[in-house]
Amino acid sequence: MYQIREAAKPNEKNRMKKVFCLGLHKTGSSSLQSYLLQNQLALLKSGILYPPVEPQGISRLLAEAAGQRPLHQPARLNEYMGHNALAYRIISDRLPEFKFPDVHRPMLHSQMALTLIKELAQQLRSEAIVFCSEDLARCSFMLPDGPKTFVDQFGSDKTTLLCTIRRPDEAISSWQCQKLRFGAPISRLQESGIQEYIGSVHLDYPRALQPWVDHFPDAKLILENYRNTSDQGGAIEQFRRESGLNLPNGLHSIADINQSIPYSLFDVARLAMSTQKPMRWQVLSYLETSKDRLSLPKNSEVDLIGTENRARLLTAFTPIHRRLTELSGIEPLFDDLDKIASGHRIDSLIAAKDALPALQADAKENCKNFDAREWLTGLQAENFIR
Repeated sequence: MYQIREAAKPNEKNRMKKVFCLGLHKTGSSSLQSYLLQNQLALLKSGILYPPVEPQGISRLLAEAAGQRPLHQPARLNEYMGHNALAYRIISDRLPEFKFPDVHRPMLHSQMALTLIKELAQQLRSEAIVFCSEDLARCSFMLPDGPKTFVDQFGSDKTTLLCTIRRPDEAISSWQCQKLRFGAPISRLQESGIQEYIGSVHLDYPRALQPWVDHFPDAKLILENYRNTSDQGGAIEQFRRESGLNLPNGLHSIADINQSIPYSLFDVARLAMSTQKPMRWQVLSYLETSKDRLSLPKNSEVDLIGTENRARLLTAFTPIHRRLTELSGIEPLFDDLDKIASGHRIDSLIAAKDALPALQADAKENCKNFDAREWLTGLQAENFIR
C-alpha cells in the first residue's frame, strides 16, 4: 500500500534532492539503469523517483503498481534507457540537424517529458529524483546549456553529480565493441585511425562535464576513476555509496549487463557484421557467451587501437587530463596514463587468428544456430589478414 505524504508547499520544489548519474560511456551506466528500473516501484514508495519519461516506461510503472505485471522482468529498451531517449530528445528539439534515434521511439517532446516528471514528483511527494544516462553527458557536450533545462524545472540546489571516467584507450576499445550492437559494418581503428574520437564526448570529458558544474554550482561532484569504481564494486555500489539517498533495504540485485565481447574475438564479430541479417546477431550472441569456455588473452593484452594511434591518443589526452585534474581536485585522476601508449599488446587480428581453431571447435558443440555455426566453422585464417 502507498503512504500519502503531507502535501508539498508551492515553494518546496528546490528542497527535493536531485541525483544526476552522468556516466560516462562504458563505465556501468547500463547496469545502473537496469538496477534503478527493476527497483523503481520500491524506490518510489520510499520517496525516491526514478521517473519514466516516455509511453513505454509510464505504462510499465503503472502496470507494476497495479499488480498487473511481475516485478524484475526484462524490459524493452526505452523502459530502462528512457533517460537516454530524454537526453537525445533535448538535443533533437534544439538542434534540428540532429536525428533522433529511431530505436528510442516513441518519445515525447523534451519539455512535455520534463513537465510530466515535475508533475509526478509533486503528486508523489517525492523527496528525491534520480536521472541516469551517459547521454546526459552527450547532451551537455552538444548543448552547453542543456543542464539548464533541468535547473528550470527542478532548481539547482541539493544536487549530486555522479560521474565515472575511464582511461580513454580502454573506453574507446570498449566502445568499439559496443558499436557492434548497432548493426552497421565498422572498420578497424588500426587502419582507419582515431580521428573520429578526437574532440568527441569519448575523449573531451571536461567539455561534457563543465556545463553541469556551471549550472549546478553548489552541487556535490563525485568524479571517480573507473578503475577505482570497479575495485569498490562498480557503478551500482558507487550509487549506493555516494548518492546521498536513504535507500530502502531489500532492493533487487542484478548481474552486470551490456558486457563487451572478448577483444580477441572482436574481428570475428566485425566480419560477421558484414553478413546478412539475422545471422549476424546469432554470431554475436554466441561470441558473447563463448568467453566462459575458451582460454583467451585478457582484454588488456589485446590491441583494438594500434601503436601509432595510441601515441596520438596520449598526446591528445594529456591536456584534457590536466583539466580533469582541476575539475576533480584529484591529483592525478589517472596515475597510469603512460599505459595508453606503452606495453606489449597483441593486434586484434592476430588474436582472432590464434583463437580461431578453439573457437570453431567450441562452435560445433555450442553454437545452436545452424547458419551462425556454418559461418563460424567456415572461417579461414586468411580472413584475418589485412
